[in-house]
Amino acid sequence: KGKTLLDVLQRPQPPADSGSLTAGADYSQAVRGVLEVVHEVVHQYRRLEGLLQHRKLRLHQRLQL
Repeated sequence: KGKTLLDVLQRPQPPADSGSLTAGADYSQAVRGVLEVVHEVVHQYRRLEGLLQHRKLRLHQRLQL
């Protein structure tokens, strides 16, 4: 999904009028930065989820003794 979002956001925009605030703006660097942060958050979430599952398993095993 992140790659698709990046592709959409990097598409060239139609020429805007000269009074537009976004005329000629290039957001690709900002998009890359945001996506890097999103990927890091997802990575950390998966890591924490794995740790949680491991601890749940250990607790369950101890309660069975």
